[in-house]
Amino acid sequence: MEKRLTLTIEPKPKERPRATVVGGHARIYTPKTTEDYEKKIRSAWTKANGNQPLTGPVIVRIHLGMPIPKSTTKAMKVKMLEKKVVPVTKPDIDNLAKSILDAINGVAYKDDNQIATLLVKKFYAEVPFAKVIVTDWVPKEEGS
Repeated sequence: MEKRLTLTIEPKPKERPRATVVGGHARIYTPKTTEDYEKKIRSAWTKANGNQPLTGPVIVRIHLGMPIPKSTTKAMKVKMLEKKVVPVTKPDIDNLAKSILDAINGVAYKDDNQIATLLVKKFYAEVPFAKVIVTDWVPKEEGS
């Protein structure tokens, strides 16, 4: 079975947890911007695919269309859109993927330990987006 989600939102990295002291005790919390971003993804996933998480091993593919910097020349923009130039700047690809994976955990699949294969691509796009495809993992034929 295949489940998909394409969001026309700018991919955002998972922010580091924050700590504050309340009554002499440290309290760890997730920043509100990360919470809001993950809620938006989770809600969109449920709306697009329902609330029946996959139960076996899964393959997750994440395609991240990153915004083109405003200062980019026309010639460079063409190269970026042709994927001849890819973003190798912050935010880091693993932090971008983490925010999405945490958001769909429990709604796309029961637990993230089910992810057998993870493919994440980061490239430039005219309109920023995050596309997530989750499929059942199927062993390849002929043992490969």
